[in-house]
Amino acid sequence: MSTMASENCIMCVDRGTSELKILLIDSKGKCRAKVRRACTIISPTVDWLETDTEETYALFIDAVGELLTVAKPLNLEIVCISITSYMSGTIMLDNDGNVIGNAVLWNDSRTQTLANEWAENGLLEKSFKLSGSQILTGWPLPLIAWWKQNRPDVLNKARYIFSMKDYLRYRLTGTIMTDVTEAALTPGDPYARSFSDDILKLFDVYEYKHVLPPVKEPEDIAGYLSEEVAKLTGLKSGIPVVVGIGDMPSGILGTGVLETGHGASSLGTTFLNGLVIDKPQPEPYNAGMTCSYFENRSLRLVNNSGGAAINYRWFIDNFYKEEKNLYGEKIYDFVDEEIARVPVGANGVMYHPYINSCGVTAPFLSLGARAQFTGVGLHNTKADFLRAIYEGLGFAMYDCFSSVPTDIVDITVTGGGSRSPALCTILADICGCPILLPDEVEATAIGTGICGAVGVGMYGSYAEAVKNMVRISKEYKPNLDNTEKYREYFKLYRQIRNDMQPSWLLRSDILK
Repeated sequence: MSTMASENCIMCVDRGTSELKILLIDSKGKCRAKVRRACTIISPTVDWLETDTEETYALFIDAVGELLTVAKPLNLEIVCISITSYMSGTIMLDNDGNVIGNAVLWNDSRTQTLANEWAENGLLEKSFKLSGSQILTGWPLPLIAWWKQNRPDVLNKARYIFSMKDYLRYRLTGTIMTDVTEAALTPGDPYARSFSDDILKLFDVYEYKHVLPPVKEPEDIAGYLSEEVAKLTGLKSGIPVVVGIGDMPSGILGTGVLETGHGASSLGTTFLNGLVIDKPQPEPYNAGMTCSYFENRSLRLVNNSGGAAINYRWFIDNFYKEEKNLYGEKIYDFVDEEIARVPVGANGVMYHPYINSCGVTAPFLSLGARAQFTGVGLHNTKADFLRAIYEGLGFAMYDCFSSVPTDIVDITVTGGGSRSPALCTILADICGCPILLPDEVEATAIGTGICGAVGVGMYGSYAEAVKNMVRISKEYKPNLDNTEKYREYFKLYRQIRNDMQPSWLLRSDILK
């Protein structure tokens, strides 16, 4: 009696800020099995955000055991492991390979005082000219500078400093390295696709260059699964483990976006926008980030940190309570119908979607920026406000993408907002280009799976892997008559956000 041949798949590990997901992705980009674990965030003091590396490793071991149990009837053969995680933050290893303290998360802000000093003395501007990236407080470079200033005793014990992705891979293989996407956001040199000596010298931390790991391409084989981890998990020893990739570029790759001029947006709590470009591009100036991408291309990341879906969820939760009780899970279908009845321009109401408390980092920088409605009259209804929020998200998206001097071919969207036909229609009309929806929702995992598939030769190139592993389920084409109308509204949108910046500063001062 013959047995059915097993099907090859990639084990994709996605360690987010507060959750670990492990998925089995087949050669067609389908998620065949998935498990998830919540990760603890530790805040030992105000503005410090950390996590326990041993907890993450233990969760990984436990989750893999469950995953293999779930996957056993599927007759899958794991031919590669590929890892992604939140970018930046830091983990320190000593000379014996042991972790020093907790991992610092990307959104830690213990370095804020240093960042303020650098903004005042011009170092941040000089750094942007070299890297094409803003410096966030939880990035490796400011954290190294902070340790040098505050805890040199801890820093001097470090043999290596790297990210969570690189730590997990180290635990699986014993090899130490990072990839070009992480190195670019240290910040580093996007032209050399590595760390930058000039930036390290600029911030007076060049003496610690030795703690930065070797830099490889995401698809390179980093090592092989150790016998120790194999025994703990039930996996086979010797499985190839690729270098892997940071979560932002992985999420973009997982939507199938690979060629110049194609963009991707995540419409979730945050609003991540990325556009593929031929070479590093500094515009918009002093805003956003430049990240190395595949096949010597780059990504211009122009992320509206003011938020995406969080804006309309706030409004629905507070002003559509009766409708939520009536329609339950169908509330968003009702909302889409409400919006469709309101004309372009929301009967004069305009909304700037900066409701997140962290302000806006691109395409302009204003940490005090907050959401607001303008143009409100006695004739307006709450449906007008709701459409204004959806249009505001469209204007914010166009504000980000149009700030990069590259023609936009199309934009692929993921996240909660991508499930709204009304929102996707508005985005297409405002941006004046097709809005595409991928079939698979786990774009970040798919992206790292593509790296693994290329790394082990399942596909001969990224283009071939994308063609086979990413499918577009729906396309929203723009109504060009509406696009023309929205161009006039966008002029007003941008004028208001420019005019508001002194007021946002004043508001911040008053609230201190």
